Amino acid sequence: MDTTLFPNPALLASPNSYTPSESVPSPSVLSEHGLSKVILDPRDVAHPWVSGRAELTPTRDYPLFRHPSQQEQVHFYFSPASDVRSCAKLRQHAQFLALDSSHLASISAEISPTTERASQPKYSLVRELLAWWEDRYGLWLVALEDHDHTIDLAVWWMERQDAITAEEDEQSALSKYGELCDALFGIVQCLKVSSLLEIRADQQALESQGLCAVSCRPHQFVITSSGRVAIAQLSEGMSSSRRISQHRTSAQISMEISPWPAFISDGFLRRNLRWLAPEAVISRHPTSVSEIYSFGVLAYELLTTCVSTGQQSPMAAEVDMLTDIQRHLVSQPIPLLEYLQRAKSFGKGRIVLPPEALSDLVMRCLAKDRQERYISLEALGYDLKTLGSLCRDSTESSPFGVGATDEMSRFVLPDHLIEREKELSYLDTEIDSFLNTPTTVKITRSINIWGCSGSGKSGLVQHVTKSLQSTLVAVAKLDEHVHKPLSTFLDIFATLIEGILTDPLEDLQTWQKTIREALGNQFPTFVCLLPVETRCLLTSDPNLRPVRIAEATNVVAAFKIWSKRLLQLFATAARPLVLVVEDIQWIEAEEQSLWQSLLDGNQPLRNTLILSTSRIESQNLFASSPMSRGLHLACLSESGVGSFLGISFKGRIENQGGLARLLYAETKGNPLYLETVLTTLVEQQVFHFDFEHLTWRYDPLALQTQLSASGVDAYLEHLMSALPGDVLTVLCVSLPSFHVADPQLLSCLPSSGFSLELLGQLSEKRPCDLSALLNLAVGMTSSIVVTSKDVRFTHDRQRATAYRMIPPSQAGSIHFRVSMFLRQQMFAEVYICTAAEHAIVAHHLGDYQESEEDLVRLLIQVSAKAMLSASFVQAKKFIDTADGKS
Repeated sequence: MDTTLFPNPALLASPNSYTPSESVPSPSVLSEHGLSKVILDPRDVAHPWVSGRAELTPTRDYPLFRHPSQQEQVHFYFSPASDVRSCAKLRQHAQFLALDSSHLASISAEISPTTERASQPKYSLVRELLAWWEDRYGLWLVALEDHDHTIDLAVWWMERQDAITAEEDEQSALSKYGELCDALFGIVQCLKVSSLLEIRADQQALESQGLCAVSCRPHQFVITSSGRVAIAQLSEGMSSSRRISQHRTSAQISMEISPWPAFISDGFLRRNLRWLAPEAVISRHPTSVSEIYSFGVLAYELLTTCVSTGQQSPMAAEVDMLTDIQRHLVSQPIPLLEYLQRAKSFGKGRIVLPPEALSDLVMRCLAKDRQERYISLEALGYDLKTLGSLCRDSTESSPFGVGATDEMSRFVLPDHLIEREKELSYLDTEIDSFLNTPTTVKITRSINIWGCSGSGKSGLVQHVTKSLQSTLVAVAKLDEHVHKPLSTFLDIFATLIEGILTDPLEDLQTWQKTIREALGNQFPTFVCLLPVETRCLLTSDPNLRPVRIAEATNVVAAFKIWSKRLLQLFATAARPLVLVVEDIQWIEAEEQSLWQSLLDGNQPLRNTLILSTSRIESQNLFASSPMSRGLHLACLSESGVGSFLGISFKGRIENQGGLARLLYAETKGNPLYLETVLTTLVEQQVFHFDFEHLTWRYDPLALQTQLSASGVDAYLEHLMSALPGDVLTVLCVSLPSFHVADPQLLSCLPSSGFSLELLGQLSEKRPCDLSALLNLAVGMTSSIVVTSKDVRFTHDRQRATAYRMIPPSQAGSIHFRVSMFLRQQMFAEVYICTAAEHAIVAHHLGDYQESEEDLVRLLIQVSAKAMLSASFVQAKKFIDTADGKS
């Protein structure tokens, strides 16, 4: 039997009756606070506090904002001081009511009389707050409510649906569907409280609370006699969706609210699973897009009287944290219109079905992929309002596409290259010439792409390599601050081994045998240079030891021979090898000499194309070769900046030409600077989408304030310095008794990325807290990229900016602590060279906090590893440093 055809009784569930207990204040306590003739509200399991209605007589000990008239009955809320959870919930509820209160809005206007304050709609039943008391008994909130008669949203909705079911006239039924669309629009307006409610105090705009309806339920809303949808209660499904500043709603009311996004606990997840967006279940942190999914569940269940999952949700205690969550993440609800058509065929549905557009709208809200959902409540509300109008007016013939306005309102950075046609044509010509050489052996070529930092060199190379067919691609990236011995060779070897030996189309055993035979007795040396996870692809022997060679010259000669032999093994005429080496301006002279010997010697490496990037024109791995080329990558022109704007804002930005001139003057056409500026300005709502005129607009004064014309480095530093202290602590060194107020820790870690697990250990943060703080940094500055496994800076320039911000007095301590952390046995083999570099810097800065003997032992250990990879200059540097300390 199809359980989806039966109504969901939870839609009509009423609150439990209240049983007096110790949490209810005694009559004498109520009288002490001036409350008499008390009638308690029915108990709501979602609320741990006590509420009721009463007459209020002012007392000397408990002051009021304003004395009510004798005829007015007040609504009070009380939470006992002993119940910490209840007090926290009541504080949150009180803040929402305070933000929605016309009384506090008038206070704000009195404090800042010159500020124009737009008339704000109300979203709760509270008309005015009268008092907020904290005493030995607990927390008290007293308010006046609107006198409008209200009806529960679920009850009102079923009355309207019954009317539609009985309606045979199609236009009359569509008109009633228009009323339902209006009600859904009213719910969306209530959910927009986070962006619409804002107060001003001391002539400074304060951020709004940022409430997010993580779990949107029908009983949270009511319909007033005037047809307005209002929030009846702030349940546990409402929580903070983003960081908020310290609120001070008035001099009399102090709201202390956690400044960080709410973490979804196991208990909350069990109770609210089917209302939670998939990404909220996975990350345990709700976002503004998560509440759109929750709204979709509410709308689907109201329209179908069936749960969206097609079956009743299990009780909280019965939720399986594996099976039920997996089902929730992957199962798709039956499309709304298809479900109603099926119900109609069983004789259980209505005669006139809702418009297909309404079904498409709800299903767009329920998309599992957040990118396929509405991007904002404003876009969702626009479609609902438009659809409601079309349903009520049969003469309306305006075209309506679900989600069309939503697409217009999305700010999306270009996903393709802009103004790079000339460079792409040049690279295509050179690469085609190399690949199509009509010989059995292709002469190795090199193309160095150079330009200023942030000009898009890496993006150009990635675009080119993605289109290459029948080639092997290996990538290496040099680090300005961390100099591992022969890092380009080791990165390329690791990339090739992992790419080939994990390819299901390749024969693993054949490759393992071929590599062993090619390297001969140098195979153990090669394996010991690879990362641990890459070694496992080649051998399972844990006892491999490198071959010891007495003479340094023999080691270098051996390295040249076996490294060239290995590279040539992958580089064939049938499948040429493409090596990408980024930021070669940081390459060590010794490493560059090795490359030149491999590429320019008597028997150079063949069938290989090298694409390198640098900030210096003359920099090249083997510039003396006649097959070496250089390509300069300039920044965007003013026209290119205009094209960038047109793509990002879908061609709907006002005064695009003037804005392009302004941003070009600010950024000089640097793509990195342009992306950072636009992302920040959209996040700070300097740019906003006007849904009335369907165009992007911007505040010229705020724009001029944001742009400083001081360059990309100064702008990046300004953004990072504005990060909240707790975020900075994570991006800095947040070890016990050591706190830094600038984002430096990440700048001292490998530029290719650092494990989230290790960063959590280093910062001593729980995974949930670390995730929240890093995501906040992404939202505020876009300076870092967070994946499922690691975190890194978006660009080296942002990393360099963070590094420059290290206070001189704290730099040595940062380097020392990073060095000590990276020396831990569990991952010392991977980061031992990096740890030594940090130790040397810390010692140079005079803040080395362990014995000289320990430092010498570390440097000798690292010098041995450097000699193993034939990096004798690096080894000598470590030995000389150790010799100076011994």
